[in-house]
Amino acid sequence: MKNGYQALSHQSFLYCDNNGAIATSQGTKVSSKIQAHSEALSLSQGYVADGDISVLKVASADNVADPLTKPISQLQLDRHMEKMGIRYMSDCL
Repeated sequence: MKNGYQALSHQSFLYCDNNGAIATSQGTKVSSKIQAHSEALSLSQGYVADGDISVLKVASADNVADPLTKPISQLQLDRHMEKMGIRYMSDCL
């Protein structure tokens, strides 16, 4: 245990398309709304500071979670499905 939390056995990567979330995870920007969750924030910032977790920027167009959070075009959906290795059933028969 270091800095009051369990050390991770390997480095993890978190891909994010939100600049505010990235800045908050690195401790460079903390709003009063987020300070209400100071224990969780402190924990996540500790993992980032110690290099256990790296928060990396990903462009919204390349974020494969987007189809799960907002409406997208058929072309974008097909592109994300290909990246995730998902195929239409009709392509499997």
